[in-house]
Amino acid sequence: MRKVIETNELCSGEDDICFFYIMFLKGILELKGGTKRLYKIINKKIKNPKKSREFIYKFLKLDYKSELNMWSWNEIIDYEIDTYDRDIKFTNYEIG
Repeated sequence: MRKVIETNELCSGEDDICFFYIMFLKGILELKGGTKRLYKIINKKIKNPKKSREFIYKFLKLDYKSELNMWSWNEIIDYEIDTYDRDIKFTNYEIG
């Protein structure tokens, strides 16, 4: 994946690289068996099943919350979300 980023002129800045990784993760998770596949990829690199599961869980939770635009006050402050967004649904359910 690093080679793809290095050779792609659209991935020039740090924000572009982060966006590419997020889209890669979302793409894998949308595939049938994607969660298991992503777990194997991550765990193969870091060799820590607990951290691998925790990362995937938090990523899925963040994806779910951003899709519904549902945030706690702490997350609004931490992620610098626009507080004037009228579509925000407030919750006590935090990512962790």
